[in-house]
Amino acid sequence: MEKSCVILMAAIEKGRVVIITRGSEAGKEAEVVDVVDRNMLLVKVGNKERKVSIKHVEPTTRKA
Repeated sequence: MEKSCVILMAAIEKGRVVIITRGSEAGKEAEVVDVVDRNMLLVKVGNKERKVSIKHVEPTTRKA
């Protein structure tokens, strides 16, 4: 596993605010509800929950 991937995984946890970078929700902030596995997250965008790839989010320094 690449070093940058390990750092990204450490920064993503339950309650972390992330920005979605791809798809119909691109540019929107979301809250991480659960880490499904090392590739997928369950996030809450507004009132909707959806699964997104960990490759399609950028973590922020804020927590919900």
